[in-house]
Amino acid sequence: MQPFAQVRQGALPIVQLPAERLAWTQSLFKQLQTELENNSPLEVLHALITLIVHEAQQGHHLSDKQLGLETRIGKALRFIEQHSQQGISLKDVAQAVHLSPAHLATKMKNTTGYSVGQWINKYRLTTACEYLINTDNTVEHIASELGWKDVTHFIRQFKKAHQITPAAWRRQQRAH
Repeated sequence: MQPFAQVRQGALPIVQLPAERLAWTQSLFKQLQTELENNSPLEVLHALITLIVHEAQQGHHLSDKQLGLETRIGKALRFIEQHSQQGISLKDVAQAVHLSPAHLATKMKNTTGYSVGQWINKYRLTTACEYLINTDNTVEHIASELGWKDVTHFIRQFKKAHQITPAAWRRQQRAH
């Protein structure tokens, strides 16, 4: 459980899995989602989660040096987390950490495995989920509040991440 303890202490939840284990780990997450949708017994869910945690523990944890407070990648990720709802772009993040957009894009992808845009989208979608659960605001209002200029684009991004539309996701969460 060390990875989770590190996250609770402020570490970023990033683990680099060996390439040969990535497909296996992704299949575990897909199976977990399927089992959740099928209301499978807790023992099955527990077993899958145990396997996923094991894979995370076997992965290479990015060091504090790579992602710590003193690095530009760490600063970029914090900037994205704090400002993602404001419709920021790669250019804004790069300016905040005093790097060129191209250099930041390369450095971010090489260090974390994800692009700046993917990180921005991740934080925005996480906030969207919170708003969908905790408010009665319309999907259009939430999309606009989180910096999406086009609600259709927001719905497509949400569906790509969660395999369900925001409105359907909200209904599903509230039914539980």
